[in-house]
Amino acid sequence: MRVFCDERQLELPGRRASVVLGSLLLTPGQVVLTEQLIQAMYAEDPPTTARNQVQRGVSELRRLGLDIRNESTGYVLRVDRDCVDAYVFDDLCARARTAVRSGNPGEGARAYRAALALWRGPVLSELDSPVLMASAGRWEERRIIALEERIDAELELGLYQALAPELAGLVRDYPLCEKFQEQYIRVLHHMGRTAAALKVYESFRAYLAETFGSDPCIELRTLRQTLLAPAPATATTPGPRQLPPATPGLTGRGDEVGQVRRALDQNRIALITGPGGIGKTTVAVEVAHQIKDEYPNGQLFIDLGGASDWPAEPGDVLARFLRELGLSDPEIPDELDRRSACFRSIVAERPVLLVLDNAASSAQVRPLLPGTPGSAVIVTSRPPLAELDGASRTPLAPLTREDSRRLLTEAIGAAQLADDPATVDRLLKLMGGSPLALRILAARLTAKPHWSLSHLLSRIKENPLDELRSDGLHMRAILDVTYRSLPPEARRLFRLIGSLRLSDVCDWTATALADATEASAGDLLETLADGYLLRAVEPARFQCHDIILAYARERADAEESQDQQRAAVERVMGTLLTQTDAAYASIHGRQPPYASAARRPIGSHVPAQLGREWLAANLCTINQAIRCCAEYGLAEHCWELAISLLPLFESGGYNDEWLGGHEVALEAVHRSGDQRGQAMLWYSLGHRATLRGAHEEAMTLLKRAQALFERIEDLHGQGLIALDLGLIAYRGEELRRARDAYARAMKLFRRTADAVHQARALHGLVTVLEALGNTLASDVRAI
Repeated sequence: MRVFCDERQLELPGRRASVVLGSLLLTPGQVVLTEQLIQAMYAEDPPTTARNQVQRGVSELRRLGLDIRNESTGYVLRVDRDCVDAYVFDDLCARARTAVRSGNPGEGARAYRAALALWRGPVLSELDSPVLMASAGRWEERRIIALEERIDAELELGLYQALAPELAGLVRDYPLCEKFQEQYIRVLHHMGRTAAALKVYESFRAYLAETFGSDPCIELRTLRQTLLAPAPATATTPGPRQLPPATPGLTGRGDEVGQVRRALDQNRIALITGPGGIGKTTVAVEVAHQIKDEYPNGQLFIDLGGASDWPAEPGDVLARFLRELGLSDPEIPDELDRRSACFRSIVAERPVLLVLDNAASSAQVRPLLPGTPGSAVIVTSRPPLAELDGASRTPLAPLTREDSRRLLTEAIGAAQLADDPATVDRLLKLMGGSPLALRILAARLTAKPHWSLSHLLSRIKENPLDELRSDGLHMRAILDVTYRSLPPEARRLFRLIGSLRLSDVCDWTATALADATEASAGDLLETLADGYLLRAVEPARFQCHDIILAYARERADAEESQDQQRAAVERVMGTLLTQTDAAYASIHGRQPPYASAARRPIGSHVPAQLGREWLAANLCTINQAIRCCAEYGLAEHCWELAISLLPLFESGGYNDEWLGGHEVALEAVHRSGDQRGQAMLWYSLGHRATLRGAHEEAMTLLKRAQALFERIEDLHGQGLIALDLGLIAYRGEELRRARDAYARAMKLFRRTADAVHQARALHGLVTVLEALGNTLASDVRAI
């Protein structure tokens, strides 16, 4: 037993303190009764001072810095689990068992070895306490079990040469352990020493009979019978046939299948890439079935686990391939490079068809490749494997709308789709050309024949990730794998894209979201595109599909606080307002007079084209931003973005967009009590009614806005109202009222230095004066 503090070993005062500490360590965090400590120290003959001796032992340990608490009946040692090597051993063994159960014996064996390396000998053996030795015995049992399980894992890896001398020592040191006997016999047999294996069995059987009058366990007796049985004939054994079934009626992938076939005809590696659920394995298996008869020596298929937390080790894969190609375990080399060379030698003489599905990296694939022409190799991977030399790449894109419709028709029949073609179109758009999503959709409709298409559509729109799952197929699981593979900075940007709720993502958006430099934000966007979470539509502009965006929102709500999400959204909206200000300035020659929300510099992201053209191109994004601001309570940003579109709306043709965005913004400013925002939005809607000729509606809205502008003493807003009132009066042939309104507007815009609107007021005034027949010069001078 050793105690360390800051890597310095502490000297225990003597047996008294050591026995107390040993007793407490066997159950850290739990009360050990004082009577138990006395018994551990003195067994059945304690002195009258025993209780005092225990207290002194506790005091000695406390002086060393150990945290021992008094309880009414005993003592508790307070120590973290990972500070006690015995419990670290337990945790490592648990991790090893999980790895083995997950099909990764190599990782399991490494964890077992790390656990066993913690042992220095029998637990607490130096304390000379029969009571403690009895309690500590269970730890020795755990060590033996871990040793047995580690050897089982290494047997699965085929490490017979390395295990033979170790097991020879173990059967000598533990002559009654039947598990070690069984393992040793198996190792000798796999090394081609079956006679020696039978001799080991016979020696153990004789020892048991002479010493205890018993026979070996049933497992050992069965193993002996197996070794004595004649080996089956293998002369006519065909090569392995491991291809999964092909998907009937492969839809929309004819060009890609042809491209893969052409690559194989040229003796090149055919690499199929694309996001999860896009159909990489389906295409690979289809091609493999088309050419399988050309490879009678073997058709090997393996899932390399690239999309899991436990990618397959190349050495383990090669050991499996070599066994399937006829090598016995003793013939399989131990080292990776020798296994790879052995595999290449075999397939050079006996070419095979090799499908390496779900590869994690180029480094994982390289040792598995044949070294000579003749064999056919198909690799599928989510990452592009840019470092895999000599590969012909076939990226899979989403299915077209027509191919998606054809796939769905083949799955559920044309009759159900013919009833509601408009809903079918909306469903197909929502599925985004993902074969997996389409197959899940078909499965849902098949399982729920009483559901209408519109009912399923409404369920998917409300909660796409919960609805797109069926019988082991799950879009969320596919996206989980991709998300976990990202570096932390890219995961954070992806989450914040979900917070933003915008399907269009530009470089400036990412810069603001991540609060990063332009260069680093651009790199993060490319990382997300490489992971197929974004789709590049032009340089520095990406799109996020609705289902993926819903997943990003889910991750944001799970991992980002509301304040963190709101701050990120506010940065983006400040940047967007800076750009709308630039568009306004290009039209009016000045910055907007209502800029009160915080702006954010846009750096080099200045649009090449400004003015109404830029507003028209970004109308959808700005309208989505208005709704996002409303959701996060960013009222000032919300109404300023809505008002920023006025120059575009005034040009005509956007009545629905004008009303829709303003209604959202009005609700936001009413909630926040922002009077200026309310006034500007009422004015804008009144202006819309004025331009449409709905004068009664316009007067109601404009008067409502005017009252607020006057209350907050906003002269520019009052000028805007006066302009529209002048136009309404002119159209109603109330020329003197129109003259007064335009005159007032001119004065207000002169005071606010708005030359553009002042010119508009002057133009209106001239028109009215001409209609009145007045001498223009004298009336204008009078004003």
